[in-house]
Parts: sequence; C-alpha cells; structure tokens
Amino acid sequence: MKIFYEWTYVGKVPEHVTFEFKKNEQQPPYNENYIVLPLDTKIKTAKELCNELSAKGIMSGDDSIFKWNVQTQLQELVFYCGYGGNGPNLEPGVPYLITVSNEGPWLQE
Repeated sequence: MKIFYEWTYVGKVPEHVTFEFKKNEQQPPYNENYIVLPLDTKIKTAKELCNELSAKGIMSGDDSIFKWNVQTQLQELVFYCGYGGNGPNLEPGVPYLITVSNEGPWLQE
C-alpha cells in the first residue's frame, strides 16, 4: 500500500540560502554535496539545475543528480548532466545529492 501526501505551504516562504559546494579530492570522482531547492524555486527540471550550476562553473557534463529512495534505502540516479533532454522534474523541499567538478557558492534559485 502506498500513501501519498499533498503538502500546502502556508505562511512566509523562507529566504533562499547560499550553498558552498566542496570537492573531496580523497574520493574522486564522487564529489558529493546535498542541496534542497526552495519551495518557490524557478528550477523545475534536472537539466535546468545542471545548466544553472554549469553556468557558474560548479557542475559539468560529467556530474550527476541523485535522490534517496526510501523503499530501497539507496541513492538513485535522477539525471546525468551530460545527457540530452530536460530530465525529470525536481521537487522543491526534497534533498538531492549532486556531484560537482569545481568548488563554489550558489544562491538557491
């Protein structure tokens, strides 16, 4: 049996935060960082997130976006930034693991 919830956010939307992406030279190529898109995000698809962070020099076509699967208790690939297409829609408020090619700051969009 699957249970689904629909959330409605009431009140002031929290301010956007700046993420400081880090690269771990001890464990290449997995330079893993966690992010959460804000509830009022302009980024709707995985490709848009890749493009946004690539434009800032943080991600490249070699990087990926993952999401935690609560049923299997494993990370699942959401999108490989080097693929064409838009990729799946991303959900605001959900944590995503992303790999990065370079360090740098990013203010949530």
